[in-house]
Amino acid sequence: MFAQILNAEEKAKFLELIYKTATCDSDYAEEEQELVNNYKIELGLNEIPESAEIKELIDYFGAKNSTIRRAVFFEIVGMIQADDKVEETETKIMETMKQSFALPPQTYDCLMEAVRELQQAYDKVYAAVFD
Repeated sequence: MFAQILNAEEKAKFLELIYKTATCDSDYAEEEQELVNNYKIELGLNEIPESAEIKELIDYFGAKNSTIRRAVFFEIVGMIQADDKVEETETKIMETMKQSFALPPQTYDCLMEAVRELQQAYDKVYAAVFD
């Protein structure tokens, strides 16, 4: 995560967004729970705020600078793909982020590829350590 680029308010809103994304579908998978707990530690937050709906949180980050928008998109997509399945509600979140964040299409393609490559690297490390 890119916690160092977020201020205290952004960290709280990011944790809320990542948690709401993880729990938006019918399955709050173990991988998602682990990621949420890791974000809490990294962000230095014990509690998950309850301040806004997902759309409001996305719009909040949509008004931030390009670096923050790219980092948030990357992290949210990583969370969505953590359990190796993408539900319709999760696809809607990604589409809403694309509309609100208004980044160039090639930026989204690059970020999606980076998420895939990182997941493959994690899978490879996991297999090397635990298999």
